[in-house]
Amino acid sequence: MSAPPASVGHRMPRPNVIVVAAWAILIAFIVIGALAPLLAPHPPNAQLLMMRLRPPGTEGYLLGTDQLGRDLLSRLIYGARISLAIGVIVMLLTAVLGVAIGIISGYFGGIIDTVIMRIVDIWLAFPFLVLAIALVAVLGQGVDKLVIALVLSGWPGFARPVRGEVLQLREREYTLSARVLGVSSIGIMFKHLLPNIMPTILVLAALDLGANILALAALCFLGDGIGGASGSWGG
Repeated sequence: MSAPPASVGHRMPRPNVIVVAAWAILIAFIVIGALAPLLAPHPPNAQLLMMRLRPPGTEGYLLGTDQLGRDLLSRLIYGARISLAIGVIVMLLTAVLGVAIGIISGYFGGIIDTVIMRIVDIWLAFPFLVLAIALVAVLGQGVDKLVIALVLSGWPGFARPVRGEVLQLREREYTLSARVLGVSSIGIMFKHLLPNIMPTILVLAALDLGANILALAALCFLGDGIGGASGSWGG
């Protein structure tokens, strides 16, 4: 048999077009938010009542103005900073809380797992956005309260999948060996189990970031967010 061409063995896999496009859009938003002072044609909160409610295409106002005469394009550009920053912060805090609860639930099992999973079931019975609106209504407006509301609404989305992964990994040979060697439960959970579920966590984090940005926009649109003066995407 003849040997295959040398180039076949070194052929690089073709990149996923959707993944590349998604990364390009995300990077573009990050760059736009970082360079907002240079890209925005007007200050985001500058009011000019004589120019209120101008349609898109008005000279000097590509996307028009709002009811207070503020440039909508400038507010969208600055809104990228706020929406992405809050989305990332909420994603990180939600991941930390949900992953910690999921690992504890899956590793210890028994009554601890039963209690935690019943709490997760109750939490998931409420739609994410409805629960976030209710928590914001109770906590009040403000960036800190909005972050708390989104974190408390979203942590079960990490806890349940992580718990399922840990239930399988805790019976693997390396986990049992670490237990026999006297490694503490905390050491096993966060030194042996956590690194092996990182791919799942990264996928969940990517999905959660998009959900957080959409939830923030919805809350701001409904008037339960961080206020219209902030220039967030929902506002």
